[in-house]
Amino acid sequence: MNTKNYFFIILLLICSMTNAQIVFNKAIGGSGENKASCVRKTLDGGYIIVGYRNTFGASDKDVYVIKTNAFGDTVWTRTYGGALADYGSAIIENPAGSYVIVGSTNSFGAGLQDIYVICINGIGDTLWTRTYGGASLETGSDIKRLSNGDYLILGSTNSFGAGGSDIYLIRINSNGDTVWTRTYGGAVDETGNSLQLTASGGFVITGSTTSFGAGSSDIFFITTNDSGNVVNSTITYGGPNGNEYGNCGIQTTDGGYLLAGSTTSYGAGYNDAYLIKTDINGTIQHQKTFGGTSYDLANQVQQTSDGGFIIVGSTQSFGNGSSYIYLIKTDVTLVLNWSKYMGGSSGSEGNSVMQTPDGGYIVAGSILNLITGYYDIYLVKTDANGFSGCNDFPATNTLINTPFTQTTNPFPEFSFGCHPLRDSTIVGHGGKDSTICFYWEGIDELPVISGESLLYPNPASNETHLIIHSTNHFNEPINIKMYDVLGKELRLHHTIENSNANSIQLLLETRGIPKGIYSIKTNIGDKYYSNILIIQ
Repeated sequence: MNTKNYFFIILLLICSMTNAQIVFNKAIGGSGENKASCVRKTLDGGYIIVGYRNTFGASDKDVYVIKTNAFGDTVWTRTYGGALADYGSAIIENPAGSYVIVGSTNSFGAGLQDIYVICINGIGDTLWTRTYGGASLETGSDIKRLSNGDYLILGSTNSFGAGGSDIYLIRINSNGDTVWTRTYGGAVDETGNSLQLTASGGFVITGSTTSFGAGSSDIFFITTNDSGNVVNSTITYGGPNGNEYGNCGIQTTDGGYLLAGSTTSYGAGYNDAYLIKTDINGTIQHQKTFGGTSYDLANQVQQTSDGGFIIVGSTQSFGNGSSYIYLIKTDVTLVLNWSKYMGGSSGSEGNSVMQTPDGGYIVAGSILNLITGYYDIYLVKTDANGFSGCNDFPATNTLINTPFTQTTNPFPEFSFGCHPLRDSTIVGHGGKDSTICFYWEGIDELPVISGESLLYPNPASNETHLIIHSTNHFNEPINIKMYDVLGKELRLHHTIENSNANSIQLLLETRGIPKGIYSIKTNIGDKYYSNILIIQ
Protein backbone atom coordinates (compact mmCIF):
# COMPACT_ATOMS: atom_id res chain seq x y z
CA MET A 1 0.00 0.00 0.00
CA ASN A 2 1.51 3.36 -0.96
CA THR A 3 1.74 6.32 1.42
CA LYS A 4 -1.02 8.27 -0.32
CA ASN A 5 -3.58 5.43 -0.02
CA TYR A 6 -2.58 4.77 3.58
CA PHE A 7 -3.10 8.43 4.49
CA PHE A 8 -6.51 8.42 2.75
CA ILE A 9 -7.68 5.37 4.75
CA ILE A 10 -6.50 6.93 8.02
CA LEU A 11 -8.40 10.12 7.12
CA LEU A 12 -11.59 8.12 6.47
CA LEU A 13 -11.18 6.36 9.81
CA ILE A 14 -10.80 9.68 11.65
CA CYS A 15 -13.92 11.06 9.94
CA SER A 16 -15.88 7.92 10.88
CA MET A 17 -14.86 8.24 14.54
CA THR A 18 -15.65 11.96 14.55
CA ASN A 19 -19.17 11.42 13.21
CA ALA A 20 -19.97 8.47 15.47
CA GLN A 21 -23.01 8.90 17.71
CA ILE A 22 -23.78 7.02 20.89
CA VAL A 23 -27.38 5.78 21.07
CA PHE A 24 -28.98 3.72 23.82
CA ASN A 25 -32.10 2.72 25.75
CA LYS A 26 -31.71 2.51 29.54
CA ALA A 27 -34.20 1.54 32.24
CA ILE A 28 -33.38 2.60 35.81
CA GLY A 29 -35.45 1.35 38.70
CA GLY A 30 -36.05 -1.27 41.33
CA SER A 31 -39.00 -2.98 42.93
CA GLY A 32 -41.12 0.18 43.22
CA GLU A 33 -42.24 3.03 40.98
CA ASN A 34 -39.64 5.33 39.44
CA LYS A 35 -40.39 8.26 37.11
CA ALA A 36 -38.24 10.96 35.53
CA SER A 37 -39.38 14.56 35.15
CA CYS A 38 -36.26 16.22 33.73
CA VAL A 39 -32.91 15.36 32.13
CA ARG A 40 -30.02 17.75 31.50
CA LYS A 41 -26.60 17.44 29.89
CA THR A 42 -23.83 18.01 32.46
CA LEU A 43 -20.52 19.80 32.16
CA ASP A 44 -18.56 16.53 32.30
CA GLY A 45 -20.38 15.17 29.22
CA GLY A 46 -22.84 12.96 31.11
CA TYR A 47 -26.45 13.48 32.19
CA ILE A 48 -28.34 14.37 35.37
CA ILE A 49 -31.94 13.15 35.84
CA VAL A 50 -34.50 14.09 38.49
CA GLY A 51 -37.87 12.58 39.32
CA TYR A 52 -39.16 10.43 42.13
CA ARG A 53 -39.03 6.84 43.40
CA ASN A 54 -40.70 4.88 46.19
CA THR A 55 -38.35 2.00 47.02
CA PHE A 56 -35.05 2.94 48.62
CA GLY A 57 -35.74 6.27 50.30
CA ALA A 58 -37.26 7.52 53.52
CA SER A 59 -40.90 6.99 52.50
CA ASP A 60 -43.12 5.71 49.73
CA LYS A 61 -42.02 8.57 47.43
CA ASP A 62 -38.77 10.55 47.51
CA VAL A 63 -37.03 12.97 45.20
CA TYR A 64 -34.73 10.84 43.04
CA VAL A 65 -31.55 12.07 41.33
CA ILE A 66 -29.42 9.96 38.98
CA LYS A 67 -26.03 10.95 37.55
CA THR A 68 -24.85 9.05 34.47
CA ASN A 69 -21.90 9.21 32.12
CA ALA A 70 -22.15 9.86 28.37
CA PHE A 71 -23.11 6.20 27.78
CA GLY A 72 -26.08 6.38 30.16
CA ASP A 73 -24.35 4.21 32.77
CA THR A 74 -25.21 5.15 36.35
CA VAL A 75 -22.41 6.93 38.23
CA TRP A 76 -24.36 7.68 41.43
CA THR A 77 -27.93 8.01 42.70
CA ARG A 78 -29.49 9.81 45.65
CA THR A 79 -32.96 10.08 47.18
CA TYR A 80 -34.11 13.06 49.26
CA GLY A 81 -37.21 13.41 51.37
CA GLY A 82 -39.02 12.71 54.60
CA ALA A 83 -41.80 10.53 55.96
CA LEU A 84 -44.40 11.54 53.35
CA ALA A 85 -44.45 11.93 49.57
CA ASP A 86 -41.85 14.20 47.93
CA TYR A 87 -41.26 14.79 44.21
CA GLY A 88 -38.56 16.27 41.95
CA SER A 89 -39.66 18.33 38.95
CA ALA A 90 -36.58 20.07 37.48
CA ILE A 91 -32.82 20.33 38.00
CA ILE A 92 -30.08 22.72 36.87
CA GLU A 93 -26.29 22.56 37.06
CA ASN A 94 -24.27 25.48 38.38
CA PRO A 95 -21.00 26.55 36.71
CA ALA A 96 -19.03 25.10 39.66
CA GLY A 97 -20.62 21.65 39.17
CA SER A 98 -23.23 21.68 41.95
CA TYR A 99 -26.95 21.16 41.25
CA VAL A 100 -30.21 22.75 42.40
CA ILE A 101 -33.45 20.77 42.38
CA VAL A 102 -37.02 22.06 42.56
CA GLY A 103 -40.03 19.93 43.39
CA SER A 104 -42.76 19.49 45.97
CA THR A 105 -42.81 18.13 49.52
CA ASN A 106 -45.48 16.77 51.80
CA SER A 107 -42.91 15.93 54.49
CA PHE A 108 -41.76 19.45 55.38
CA GLY A 109 -42.93 23.06 55.25
CA ALA A 110 -45.75 25.25 56.45
CA GLY A 111 -48.79 23.62 54.89
CA LEU A 112 -50.27 20.58 53.17
CA GLN A 113 -47.61 20.64 50.44
CA ASP A 114 -44.80 23.12 49.84
CA ILE A 115 -42.33 23.91 47.09
CA TYR A 116 -39.12 21.98 47.80
CA VAL A 117 -35.65 23.24 46.77
CA ILE A 118 -32.49 21.20 47.37
CA CYS A 119 -28.93 22.27 46.59
CA ILE A 120 -26.42 19.40 46.28
CA ASN A 121 -22.75 19.11 45.37
CA GLY A 122 -21.33 17.21 42.40
CA ILE A 123 -21.70 13.81 44.07
CA GLY A 124 -25.16 14.34 45.52
CA ASP A 125 -24.37 15.47 49.07
CA THR A 126 -26.85 18.04 50.40
CA LEU A 127 -25.58 21.63 50.74
CA TRP A 128 -28.89 23.21 51.78
CA THR A 129 -32.65 22.71 51.48
CA ARG A 130 -35.62 25.08 51.69
CA THR A 131 -39.39 24.90 51.50
CA TYR A 132 -41.65 27.74 50.32
CA GLY A 133 -45.38 28.06 50.84
CA GLY A 134 -48.29 28.85 53.10
CA ALA A 135 -50.99 26.96 54.96
CA SER A 136 -52.45 25.27 51.89
CA LEU A 137 -50.88 23.54 48.87
CA GLU A 138 -47.94 24.64 46.70
CA THR A 139 -46.24 22.82 43.80
CA GLY A 140 -42.77 23.49 42.34
CA SER A 141 -42.36 22.94 38.59
CA ASP A 142 -39.30 24.74 37.15
CA ILE A 143 -36.10 26.57 38.08
CA LYS A 144 -33.61 28.83 36.33
CA ARG A 145 -30.29 30.36 37.43
CA LEU A 146 -29.83 34.11 36.96
CA SER A 147 -26.56 35.77 35.93
CA ASN A 148 -25.87 37.08 39.46
CA GLY A 149 -26.20 33.61 41.03
CA ASP A 150 -29.81 33.98 42.21
CA TYR A 151 -32.46 31.40 41.29
CA LEU A 152 -35.96 31.84 39.92
CA ILE A 153 -38.53 29.23 40.93
CA LEU A 154 -41.88 28.66 39.22
CA GLY A 155 -44.84 26.79 40.60
CA SER A 156 -48.42 27.11 41.75
CA THR A 157 -49.98 28.21 45.05
CA ASN A 158 -53.29 27.77 46.81
CA SER A 159 -52.14 29.74 49.86
CA PHE A 160 -51.72 33.14 48.19
CA GLY A 161 -53.15 35.04 45.24
CA ALA A 162 -56.55 35.91 43.81
CA GLY A 163 -58.39 32.64 44.32
CA GLY A 164 -58.19 28.91 43.72
CA SER A 165 -54.71 28.11 42.44
CA ASP A 166 -52.43 30.87 41.14
CA ILE A 167 -49.12 30.87 39.31
CA TYR A 168 -46.32 31.36 41.84
CA LEU A 169 -42.93 32.95 41.03
CA ILE A 170 -40.18 33.14 43.66
CA ARG A 171 -36.74 34.71 43.42
CA ILE A 172 -34.16 33.43 45.92
CA ASN A 173 -30.47 34.12 46.45
CA SER A 174 -27.66 31.56 46.22
CA ASN A 175 -28.35 30.40 49.81
CA GLY A 176 -32.07 29.88 49.25
CA ASP A 177 -33.23 33.05 51.03
CA THR A 178 -36.24 34.78 49.48
CA VAL A 179 -35.62 37.99 47.49
CA TRP A 180 -39.22 38.48 46.29
CA THR A 181 -42.35 36.52 45.34
CA ARG A 182 -45.17 37.09 42.85
CA THR A 183 -48.51 35.42 42.11
CA TYR A 184 -50.54 35.69 38.90
CA GLY A 185 -54.13 34.55 38.44
CA GLY A 186 -57.86 35.08 38.60
CA ALA A 187 -60.83 33.82 40.55
CA VAL A 188 -60.52 30.17 39.49
CA ASP A 189 -57.32 28.17 38.79
CA GLU A 190 -53.98 28.86 37.14
CA THR A 191 -50.88 26.63 37.01
CA GLY A 192 -47.32 27.60 36.10
CA ASN A 193 -45.47 24.83 34.25
CA SER A 194 -42.51 26.33 32.37
CA LEU A 195 -40.11 29.21 32.98
CA GLN A 196 -37.62 30.80 30.59
CA LEU A 197 -35.27 33.78 30.76
CA THR A 198 -35.53 36.25 27.89
CA ALA A 199 -32.83 38.08 25.96
CA SER A 200 -34.06 41.37 27.48
CA GLY A 201 -33.45 40.13 31.03
CA GLY A 202 -37.07 39.36 31.85
CA PHE A 203 -38.95 36.10 32.22
CA VAL A 204 -41.67 34.22 30.35
CA ILE A 205 -44.10 31.85 32.07
CA THR A 206 -46.17 29.20 30.31
CA GLY A 207 -49.06 27.47 32.03
CA SER A 208 -52.81 27.04 31.98
CA THR A 209 -55.83 29.06 33.11
CA THR A 210 -59.49 28.42 33.84
CA SER A 211 -60.10 32.01 34.97
CA PHE A 212 -59.57 33.55 31.53
CA GLY A 213 -59.70 32.62 27.85
CA ALA A 214 -62.04 31.24 25.22
CA GLY A 215 -62.80 27.79 26.64
CA SER A 216 -62.81 25.70 29.78
CA SER A 217 -59.02 25.79 30.02
CA ASP A 218 -56.57 27.77 27.87
CA ILE A 219 -52.83 28.07 27.52
CA PHE A 220 -51.69 31.02 29.65
CA PHE A 221 -48.62 33.02 28.59
CA ILE A 222 -47.08 35.76 30.77
CA THR A 223 -44.05 37.98 30.08
CA THR A 224 -42.46 39.91 32.95
CA ASN A 225 -39.52 42.20 33.57
CA ASP A 226 -36.62 41.24 35.86
CA SER A 227 -38.70 42.19 38.92
CA GLY A 228 -41.55 39.85 38.01
CA ASN A 229 -43.91 42.67 36.98
CA VAL A 230 -46.10 41.93 33.94
CA VAL A 231 -44.87 43.53 30.70
CA ASN A 232 -47.55 44.70 28.25
CA SER A 233 -50.29 42.10 28.76
CA THR A 234 -50.85 38.41 29.37
CA ILE A 235 -52.21 36.21 26.58
CA THR A 236 -54.40 33.11 26.45
CA TYR A 237 -54.54 30.67 23.52
CA GLY A 238 -57.29 28.10 22.99
CA GLY A 239 -60.65 27.18 21.54
CA PRO A 240 -64.23 27.71 22.72
CA ASN A 241 -65.28 24.09 23.11
CA GLY A 242 -62.39 22.25 24.71
CA ASN A 243 -59.37 22.31 26.97
CA GLU A 244 -55.88 23.55 26.18
CA TYR A 245 -52.87 23.14 28.48
CA GLY A 246 -49.51 24.87 28.22
CA ASN A 247 -46.66 22.60 29.31
CA CYS A 248 -43.58 24.39 27.94
CA GLY A 249 -42.58 27.73 26.43
CA ILE A 250 -39.24 28.93 25.06
CA GLN A 251 -37.89 32.09 23.48
CA THR A 252 -36.69 31.44 19.93
CA THR A 253 -33.64 32.83 18.17
CA ASP A 254 -35.77 35.38 16.28
CA GLY A 255 -36.98 36.89 19.58
CA GLY A 256 -40.40 35.25 19.44
CA TYR A 257 -41.71 32.25 21.38
CA LEU A 258 -42.68 28.62 20.87
CA LEU A 259 -45.38 27.16 23.14
CA ALA A 260 -46.10 23.44 23.47
CA GLY A 261 -48.93 21.59 25.16
CA SER A 262 -52.16 19.84 24.28
CA THR A 263 -55.61 20.59 22.87
CA THR A 264 -59.05 19.00 22.74
CA SER A 265 -60.51 21.89 20.71
CA TYR A 266 -58.49 21.15 17.57
CA GLY A 267 -56.70 18.27 15.91
CA ALA A 268 -57.36 14.77 14.65
CA GLY A 269 -58.20 12.90 17.83
CA TYR A 270 -59.43 13.14 21.37
CA ASN A 271 -56.35 15.09 22.46
CA ASP A 272 -53.49 16.33 20.24
CA ALA A 273 -50.02 17.78 20.75
CA TYR A 274 -50.36 21.55 20.26
CA LEU A 275 -47.60 23.90 19.06
CA ILE A 276 -47.85 27.68 18.68
CA LYS A 277 -45.08 29.90 17.26
CA THR A 278 -45.45 33.62 18.03
CA ASP A 279 -43.55 36.82 17.46
CA ILE A 280 -42.03 38.83 20.32
CA ASN A 281 -45.47 40.32 21.12
CA GLY A 282 -47.23 36.95 21.32
CA THR A 283 -48.96 37.29 17.94
CA ILE A 284 -49.37 33.87 16.30
CA GLN A 285 -47.12 33.20 13.28
CA HIS A 286 -47.51 29.43 12.95
CA GLN A 287 -49.59 26.81 14.77
CA LYS A 288 -50.00 23.08 14.34
CA THR A 289 -51.48 20.04 16.04
CA PHE A 290 -49.78 16.64 15.81
CA GLY A 291 -51.20 13.25 16.67
CA GLY A 292 -53.54 10.49 15.66
CA THR A 293 -57.06 9.47 16.46
CA SER A 294 -56.49 8.90 20.20
CA TYR A 295 -54.60 10.76 22.94
CA ASP A 296 -51.40 12.75 22.24
CA LEU A 297 -49.64 15.62 23.98
CA ALA A 298 -46.39 17.62 24.01
CA ASN A 299 -44.57 18.06 27.32
CA GLN A 300 -41.34 19.83 26.39
CA VAL A 301 -39.77 21.61 23.43
CA GLN A 302 -36.29 22.88 22.56
CA GLN A 303 -35.02 24.81 19.57
CA THR A 304 -32.43 22.79 17.67
CA SER A 305 -29.15 23.85 16.05
CA ASP A 306 -30.78 23.94 12.58
CA GLY A 307 -33.38 26.47 13.79
CA GLY A 308 -36.19 23.92 14.04
CA PHE A 309 -37.67 22.29 17.12
CA ILE A 310 -37.57 18.97 18.95
CA ILE A 311 -40.68 18.09 20.95
CA VAL A 312 -41.29 15.23 23.37
CA GLY A 313 -44.53 14.01 24.85
CA SER A 314 -46.72 10.93 24.89
CA THR A 315 -49.00 9.19 22.40
CA GLN A 316 -51.65 6.50 22.42
CA SER A 317 -52.43 6.88 18.72
CA PHE A 318 -49.60 4.68 17.44
CA GLY A 319 -48.38 1.18 18.22
CA ASN A 320 -50.70 -1.20 20.03
CA GLY A 321 -52.80 1.51 21.68
CA SER A 322 -50.70 1.64 24.82
CA SER A 323 -48.86 4.84 25.76
CA TYR A 324 -45.51 5.55 24.05
CA ILE A 325 -42.96 8.35 24.09
CA TYR A 326 -43.77 10.73 21.21
CA LEU A 327 -40.76 12.48 19.64
CA ILE A 328 -41.42 15.10 16.97
CA LYS A 329 -38.90 17.08 14.88
CA THR A 330 -40.07 20.14 12.90
CA ASP A 331 -38.50 23.00 11.01
CA VAL A 332 -38.75 26.62 12.15
CA THR A 333 -42.25 27.01 10.62
CA LEU A 334 -43.52 23.81 12.34
CA VAL A 335 -43.41 21.73 9.16
CA LEU A 336 -42.84 18.11 10.20
CA ASN A 337 -39.37 16.67 9.53
CA TRP A 338 -40.01 13.30 11.23
CA SER A 339 -41.82 11.79 14.20
CA LYS A 340 -41.20 8.64 16.27
CA TYR A 341 -42.99 6.70 18.95
CA MET A 342 -40.74 4.88 21.44
CA GLY A 343 -40.90 2.39 24.28
CA GLY A 344 -42.27 -1.01 25.10
CA SER A 345 -45.75 -2.27 24.39
CA SER A 346 -46.47 -2.19 28.13
CA GLY A 347 -46.54 1.63 28.36
CA SER A 348 -44.12 4.57 28.25
CA GLU A 349 -44.21 8.36 28.56
CA GLY A 350 -41.82 11.15 27.60
CA ASN A 351 -41.32 14.19 29.82
CA SER A 352 -38.00 15.85 28.94
CA VAL A 353 -35.76 16.29 25.88
CA MET A 354 -32.68 18.24 24.88
CA GLN A 355 -30.32 18.23 21.94
CA THR A 356 -26.85 16.83 22.62
CA PRO A 357 -23.55 18.19 21.24
CA ASP A 358 -23.33 15.35 18.67
CA GLY A 359 -26.63 16.48 17.10
CA GLY A 360 -28.70 13.72 18.68
CA TYR A 361 -31.21 13.93 21.51
CA ILE A 362 -31.48 12.75 25.11
CA VAL A 363 -35.00 11.87 26.29
CA ALA A 364 -36.22 11.02 29.80
CA GLY A 365 -39.51 9.57 30.91
CA SER A 366 -40.78 6.25 32.21
CA ILE A 367 -41.47 2.71 30.98
CA LEU A 368 -43.60 0.01 32.60
CA ASN A 369 -41.56 -2.93 33.90
CA LEU A 370 -43.59 -6.06 33.22
CA ILE A 371 -41.62 -8.04 35.84
CA THR A 372 -42.19 -5.69 38.79
CA GLY A 373 -45.46 -4.17 37.58
CA TYR A 374 -44.10 -0.68 38.31
CA TYR A 375 -42.69 2.09 36.12
CA ASP A 376 -38.93 2.48 35.71
CA ILE A 377 -37.12 5.63 34.65
CA TYR A 378 -36.52 5.47 30.89
CA LEU A 379 -33.45 7.21 29.44
CA VAL A 380 -33.10 7.23 25.66
CA LYS A 381 -30.25 8.67 23.58
CA THR A 382 -30.97 9.01 19.86
CA ASP A 383 -29.06 10.14 16.81
CA ALA A 384 -30.08 13.21 14.80
CA ASN A 385 -32.89 11.26 13.12
CA GLY A 386 -34.43 9.81 16.28
CA PHE A 387 -32.82 6.37 16.01
CA SER A 388 -32.10 4.90 19.47
CA GLY A 389 -30.96 1.36 18.73
CA CYS A 390 -34.27 -0.34 19.52
CA ASN A 391 -37.87 0.32 20.53
CA ASP A 392 -38.29 3.32 18.21
CA PHE A 393 -40.76 3.32 15.34
CA PRO A 394 -41.76 5.92 12.72
CA ALA A 395 -45.10 7.55 13.42
CA THR A 396 -45.84 7.51 9.71
CA ASN A 397 -49.53 8.26 10.08
CA THR A 398 -49.11 11.44 12.11
CA LEU A 399 -52.01 13.75 11.34
CA ILE A 400 -51.23 17.47 11.19
CA ASN A 401 -53.83 20.23 11.44
CA THR A 402 -53.77 24.03 11.53
CA PRO A 403 -56.20 25.25 14.23
CA PHE A 404 -57.91 28.63 14.42
CA THR A 405 -56.75 29.55 17.89
CA GLN A 406 -58.59 32.27 19.77
CA THR A 407 -56.54 34.67 21.88
CA THR A 408 -57.51 36.96 24.75
CA ASN A 409 -55.61 39.50 26.86
CA PRO A 410 -56.73 39.13 30.49
CA PHE A 411 -55.55 41.18 33.44
CA PRO A 412 -54.66 38.71 36.20
CA GLU A 413 -54.52 39.87 39.79
CA PHE A 414 -51.01 40.30 41.16
CA SER A 415 -49.91 39.73 44.74
CA PHE A 416 -47.04 38.79 47.05
CA GLY A 417 -46.52 36.11 49.70
CA CYS A 418 -44.16 33.33 50.77
CA HIS A 419 -42.94 31.52 53.88
CA PRO A 420 -39.44 30.01 53.40
CA LEU A 421 -38.51 27.28 55.85
CA ARG A 422 -35.58 24.92 56.39
CA ASP A 423 -36.21 21.20 56.80
CA SER A 424 -34.60 17.91 57.85
CA THR A 425 -34.23 16.12 54.53
CA ILE A 426 -33.25 12.44 54.79
CA VAL A 427 -30.74 11.41 52.10
CA GLY A 428 -30.68 7.87 50.72
CA HIS A 429 -29.46 5.86 47.75
CA GLY A 430 -30.95 3.28 45.44
CA GLY A 431 -31.77 2.13 41.97
CA LYS A 432 -30.30 -0.22 39.40
CA ASP A 433 -29.83 0.49 35.72
CA SER A 434 -30.37 -2.08 33.00
CA THR A 435 -29.47 -1.63 29.37
CA ILE A 436 -32.25 -2.39 26.91
CA CYS A 437 -29.94 -1.72 23.95
CA PHE A 438 -26.73 0.16 23.26
CA TYR A 439 -25.10 1.12 19.96
CA TRP A 440 -22.19 3.29 19.00
CA GLU A 441 -23.17 4.29 15.48
CA GLY A 442 -20.31 4.06 13.02
CA ILE A 443 -18.10 2.05 15.42
CA ASP A 444 -19.91 -0.80 17.18
CA GLU A 445 -23.36 -2.24 16.71
CA LEU A 446 -23.63 -4.85 19.45
CA PRO A 447 -26.41 -5.26 22.05
CA VAL A 448 -25.30 -4.49 25.61
CA ILE A 449 -25.96 -6.98 28.39
CA SER A 450 -25.87 -5.54 31.90
CA GLY A 451 -26.21 -7.24 35.25
CA GLU A 452 -23.96 -10.10 34.09
CA SER A 453 -20.61 -8.39 34.70
CA LEU A 454 -18.92 -7.04 37.84
CA LEU A 455 -15.83 -4.94 38.57
CA TYR A 456 -13.98 -5.26 41.89
CA PRO A 457 -12.49 -3.44 43.63
CA ASN A 458 -14.40 -0.39 42.49
CA PRO A 459 -13.19 2.32 43.10
CA ALA A 460 -9.75 1.03 42.10
CA SER A 461 -6.24 2.45 41.83
CA ASN A 462 -3.64 0.17 40.21
CA GLU A 463 -5.79 -2.75 39.09
CA THR A 464 -9.28 -4.20 39.14
CA HIS A 465 -10.93 -7.51 38.22
CA LEU A 466 -13.72 -7.94 35.70
CA ILE A 467 -15.95 -10.98 36.19
CA ILE A 468 -18.44 -11.91 33.46
CA HIS A 469 -21.11 -14.54 34.11
CA SER A 470 -22.34 -16.35 31.02
CA THR A 471 -22.30 -19.79 29.39
CA ASN A 472 -21.71 -18.76 25.79
CA HIS A 473 -19.01 -17.37 23.53
CA PHE A 474 -15.96 -17.99 25.71
CA ASN A 475 -14.12 -19.41 22.73
CA GLU A 476 -14.52 -16.02 21.06
CA PRO A 477 -11.89 -13.25 21.17
CA ILE A 478 -12.28 -10.76 24.04
CA ASN A 479 -12.26 -7.06 23.17
CA ILE A 480 -12.20 -4.48 26.00
CA LYS A 481 -12.34 -0.71 25.53
CA MET A 482 -12.10 2.04 28.13
CA TYR A 483 -13.59 5.53 27.68
CA ASP A 484 -13.55 8.68 29.77
CA VAL A 485 -16.71 10.76 30.36
CA LEU A 486 -16.15 12.65 27.09
CA GLY A 487 -16.03 9.44 25.07
CA LYS A 488 -12.23 9.45 24.52
CA GLU A 489 -10.75 5.94 24.36
CA LEU A 490 -7.87 5.09 26.70
CA ARG A 491 -5.41 2.24 26.42
CA LEU A 492 -6.19 -0.61 28.82
CA HIS A 493 -4.18 -3.82 29.28
CA HIS A 494 -5.92 -7.01 30.42
CA THR A 495 -5.08 -10.65 31.10
CA ILE A 496 -7.30 -13.70 31.67
CA GLU A 497 -7.08 -14.87 35.28
CA ASN A 498 -9.67 -17.64 35.21
CA SER A 499 -12.12 -19.12 32.71
CA ASN A 500 -14.70 -21.90 32.94
CA ALA A 501 -18.06 -22.89 31.50
CA ASN A 502 -19.97 -20.35 33.60
CA SER A 503 -17.73 -17.31 34.00
CA ILE A 504 -14.52 -15.60 33.05
CA GLN A 505 -12.30 -13.39 35.23
CA LEU A 506 -10.01 -10.73 33.78
CA LEU A 507 -7.32 -8.59 35.40
CA LEU A 508 -7.45 -4.96 34.19
CA GLU A 509 -4.30 -2.91 34.78
CA THR A 510 -5.19 0.72 35.59
CA ARG A 511 -1.87 1.97 36.96
CA GLY A 512 -1.07 5.42 35.58
CA ILE A 513 -4.62 6.21 34.46
CA PRO A 514 -5.75 9.58 35.92
CA LYS A 515 -8.34 9.67 38.69
CA GLY A 516 -11.86 9.88 37.32
CA ILE A 517 -14.94 8.01 36.13
CA TYR A 518 -14.62 5.66 33.17
CA SER A 519 -16.82 3.36 31.11
CA ILE A 520 -15.59 -0.17 30.38
CA LYS A 521 -17.12 -1.76 27.26
CA THR A 522 -16.43 -5.47 26.72
CA ASN A 523 -17.54 -7.62 23.83
CA ILE A 524 -17.19 -11.39 23.46
CA GLY A 525 -18.61 -12.66 20.22
CA ASP A 526 -21.98 -11.04 19.75
CA LYS A 527 -22.40 -9.99 23.41
CA TYR A 528 -21.52 -6.56 24.75
CA TYR A 529 -21.10 -5.78 28.48
CA SER A 530 -21.02 -2.33 30.09
CA ASN A 531 -19.53 -1.27 33.45
CA ILE A 532 -18.59 1.92 35.28
CA LEU A 533 -15.13 2.13 36.86
CA ILE A 534 -14.00 4.81 39.31
CA ILE A 535 -10.22 5.30 39.61
CA GLN A 536 -9.01 7.07 42.72
